[in-house]
Amino acid sequence: ENLAADVVKPSKEEKEEYTKMEFETVMENKPSCCSTPPRKTCYVKPVITDFNGADRYETAINVSKKLYSNGSKNVVLVNATYVPVDGYISTNLAYLLDAPILLTKAGEIKDSTIDEIKRLGANKVYVRSGSGGVSEDIINTLKNTLRVEVERIFGGGEITTSIEVAKKVD
Repeated sequence: ENLAADVVKPSKEEKEEYTKMEFETVMENKPSCCSTPPRKTCYVKPVITDFNGADRYETAINVSKKLYSNGSKNVVLVNATYVPVDGYISTNLAYLLDAPILLTKAGEIKDSTIDEIKRLGANKVYVRSGSGGVSEDIINTLKNTLRVEVERIFGGGEITTSIEVAKKVD
């Protein structure tokens, strides 16, 4: 299933369902008489996919199931309380690893998150937080219950953590 928009030429009746987009065409060796590039119009029909879950943990799992239906050897685990900052910091790492970002509480990991890590067949979980954000109990659960390798990536604060993540990406 295509998660991006499809470029089409809709009929007059269908145009309300589509988004009109205009863009400038790129011209090599533009004639001097043309001060502005010509514009083209296309129509795109957005594809909307609902990933909503009962809470943010389940929504992350739904995204994982949709985008990683064939599994993933890696998972990035982030504390749900700090999602805006930790999520942004983790996206490049998750992209590089071709891994979903799953969420946890500081001292408790949901059974559904553990089940999703099992379904993915992950070998390694990158924990994007210090022990205050993801406890050692959770690390031990991942190691002992799931038998996965766990690597904690943390730098003591947002900026230093970003640097530690960048080292992994580099």
